[in-house]
Amino acid sequence: MTKVAICNFALARCGISEFIADIDEDTTEAKLCKQFYDTVLDAALVAFDWPFARKRAALDLDSVDPPDEWGYQYLLPPDVLRARFIADALKVRRTDQRIPFKLESSNGATRLLTDYEDPTLVYTYRITDPSKYPVAFSLYLGWALAAMVVFPLTKKQSLEKYISEKASFALGAALSTAYNEEQHPEPPESEFIAARD
Repeated sequence: MTKVAICNFALARCGISEFIADIDEDTTEAKLCKQFYDTVLDAALVAFDWPFARKRAALDLDSVDPPDEWGYQYLLPPDVLRARFIADALKVRRTDQRIPFKLESSNGATRLLTDYEDPTLVYTYRITDPSKYPVAFSLYLGWALAAMVVFPLTKKQSLEKYISEKASFALGAALSTAYNEEQHPEPPESEFIAARD
């Protein structure tokens, strides 16, 4: 799959038969795809903790002191799209065991605040090579892009609604596929059951 192929998939879903050969060409279809592609891609990537777009990185301590209520302030890797969680020795944590953190911007950069020393952040990164996307994600991305460009191209609200519904369905299929790519450990006992013991 390529960026142009995803764009042409989106155009085909809109009923457009004039496909593009390059996203930089001087056509209305190419200009619209180029205008919305990156935004739709980022929104699709942050929608779920996709295995293919997951990274982990040990964070570097910031030289600036953290706000008073936090113990540490760390620099984020430059490719972070969405911070997911701080990893440690436990494979699965109950809600009350999650390591708290907060993202905060200062001096034009976003930093991670936590009381946990030397954290490893698991995050979603901006993967831009479509050949690395699973098929189900590529299809969802195509439908999501179609939902953005269909009205400017066709001015048909009924088609826009139909394509938006198809995009939601494609997201569900992609989520199901991604979830089944991993074997998740048994969740720990509920905090309420643990408290009884």
